[in-house]
Amino acid sequence: MPPAPRASTARLGPGEDSIDRARPTTLSDGTIRLIWRIQVPGEAKPRRQTTKGPSAGVVRRRARAKAESILASTAAGWTPSDALFSYIDQVVRPALEADPRLAPSTRSLYMRALGRIDDRLGRQTIASAMTYRALEGALQAVAAAHGAEAARQARTVLSSRLIPSLLRDDLISHHPLAGIRIDLSTGARPRRPDAPVGGVALSRDQYARCLSYLLDLDPTTLAPTTTRSRWTVAEQVAVREATIATTLLQATTGLRISEARQLAWSDARLDPTGTLWVTVPAELSKTRRGRTVPILAPRVAGALLARRDRLSAQHRVPAGRLLLIGSPTDPTRPWDGRNARQRLAELYVHLAERLDIPELERERTHVWRATLNGILSDAPAAVRAAAFGHSEQVNQRSYTDGRDLSQLADIARDVLGGGLEK
Repeated sequence: MPPAPRASTARLGPGEDSIDRARPTTLSDGTIRLIWRIQVPGEAKPRRQTTKGPSAGVVRRRARAKAESILASTAAGWTPSDALFSYIDQVVRPALEADPRLAPSTRSLYMRALGRIDDRLGRQTIASAMTYRALEGALQAVAAAHGAEAARQARTVLSSRLIPSLLRDDLISHHPLAGIRIDLSTGARPRRPDAPVGGVALSRDQYARCLSYLLDLDPTTLAPTTTRSRWTVAEQVAVREATIATTLLQATTGLRISEARQLAWSDARLDPTGTLWVTVPAELSKTRRGRTVPILAPRVAGALLARRDRLSAQHRVPAGRLLLIGSPTDPTRPWDGRNARQRLAELYVHLAERLDIPELERERTHVWRATLNGILSDAPAAVRAAAFGHSEQVNQRSYTDGRDLSQLADIARDVLGGGLEK
């Protein structure tokens, strides 16, 4: 029997492929495989492609569709030899900015992570950047410079945004990170001893003392007496007062700081029993799910309502236009997130020293979510998860602190009643 003729090895011209002349082979499981090449105009070498299917006819049809897709995408101007930073700037970043499904905080986080990817891979070509070794090195460099969590966020953006876009445009043939674990602790910066750890709940006594102290605290006593500042004394007092109000709001609702900063009084309502409810719109929620939560301590609700009326008169603005907290200098605008977190950290250290609560030297705003999750532990898990904007699994994993489990039912009755009732 004469040997089968060899497939032609003639050089491919621009836009040509070897689909018709390549010979399919049968794999051990019966699958038909076709290895073929296509010469994309403007590229130095043909691209090698592999297509599989149940029969030779199906494989060739699939390969032909793939070839047409490759030529169509490259006609738009992108090739694997282009610089990755150009593709990120012109394709990925605009798509990320325009995605209506993302909450503002998530979009900001993704853009920051994309910038870190761009810093480490952008000057390489698409082809050289999208290899396992290059991606592993980039992610570990992010971990070393910014921490393991920043590296995990960078991988999320790679896997959910950049790589799928490159696959869609036929600039890479496979997902280079699919199913692969990368050790992002390698070379990562050690955790600061004073870094917030999250998930720690205050005790019954600590929580009650915090709320009582904050409700009675005069913000003028916290303002620096020095005049060597670009802020007037009145403005410094306004900052301290906003800091106290933010802490009271978070401590009795479990709102995230990103939510508390942006909610308006138009998102709040009093029910017939006098309970003040706050609605977090889906667009402000980290999980993109809206929810309505009560302010659990009536004294806090009363203090916030009194502050609203005072600011409305002071700034001559209708109460409905005010934000729940607002910027200290303009309560109709959100408080800058970085400035708010800095001022809150200062207040927490003050509370730790005055009330002898060492947890507050390290913990920040998530301490209230952990504490409230414990106080309300006698409520169904689904109810608590809805209140905090989490799944039941995340709620249980992140906000359970064993030290207070024996007292949770008492905390719910005693701490949120009594001296905090009116």
